[in-house]
Amino acid sequence: MERRENGFLTYAVLAMGTGLLAAAVMTARFTFFEVKAAKDYYRAAQAAYLAESALAIGYEKCKADGKFTAAALPDSYGLTEPGDVLGIRISSFYEGIMLSGYGVTADGAVAKTCSIRVVPDKRAENGDLLIDWVRY
Repeated sequence: MERRENGFLTYAVLAMGTGLLAAAVMTARFTFFEVKAAKDYYRAAQAAYLAESALAIGYEKCKADGKFTAAALPDSYGLTEPGDVLGIRISSFYEGIMLSGYGVTADGAVAKTCSIRVVPDKRAENGDLLIDWVRY
């Protein structure tokens, strides 16, 4: 009796190997994007923290100087990594001043802002300032 081989076993092994290879490639790709998303989230959170810190440092600096001026801020608390930028912007707003702090990561890919409106306190007679609202 003559034996005929139709290659079914070879085809099955080849198909299973191709399927496993495709699953491994998909898993690696999903992992890559998951890690990239985690890095992007970290940079966004870092930039938001820098913006809030810049706003706090800038407000204290402007209050101590007695005048509100826009400036790039020195990192007096050691918050930044090399290349990160902190700063404040000033704009007139209704009856007060809007003070915006910004933080930019070293690669410049992520920038966040945080703003407060500062108005004269009408209840105080000595010209104190009152923070009216905070906006992100």
